[in-house]
Amino acid sequence: NAGGARVTLGSLRARAGARVILWASGAEWCTVCRSKVPLFKKLHTEHLAAGLIVLESLHQSSDSTPANAATLQRWTAAYAPAHTLVAERSPPHETREGNPLVFVIDARTMKILFRESYSGSGTLEAQVKAALAAAPANPTATP
Repeated sequence: NAGGARVTLGSLRARAGARVILWASGAEWCTVCRSKVPLFKKLHTEHLAAGLIVLESLHQSSDSTPANAATLQRWTAAYAPAHTLVAERSPPHETREGNPLVFVIDARTMKILFRESYSGSGTLEAQVKAALAAAPANPTATP
């Protein structure tokens, strides 16, 4: 993350009260990725207490080189995300045209409940709410 700490899906699911992980993988140059930040901030604010963990990972900078600490600093200055933001070391999960790629994941089982790529169908918020409603109230870190 911007502070240099290592963040993994395992560390996120181990957080007290974690029920659902929303993971968005994108790029600094991606206009759709930038347009999604207000929704991620809204979901984080509205559903953190219910067990939603929002992770936004950037895999490329504005010049299509691998994302790094400077990329995260620019993103933070521009969008002030309250959720977890990291530079993703793995290669992109989709083609350049597939950004962003968003997953809604059950934190207990790590099952992907919903996957959206590019601009998506506009149902992300409904999918997050449905996942939280279906998740156990007192999950454990392992199934």
